Amino acid sequence: MTDEGVERFEIERIVEKRYRNDRLEYLIKWRGYPDSQNTWEP
Repeated sequence: MTDEGVERFEIERIVEKRYRNDRLEYLIKWRGYPDSQNTWEP
C-alpha cells in the first residue's frame, strides 16, 4: 500500500505471452501470490 492508499502489486515474472483479438497479452505471475492468481494483462 502506498502513502496515497493505493494498492500496488509487484510482478515476479512474465510466464507466457499470447495474441488475443490482435493484441499482445502477458500472463503475469504476481510476487507473493500463488500461480492460481496469475492474470493476463495487456
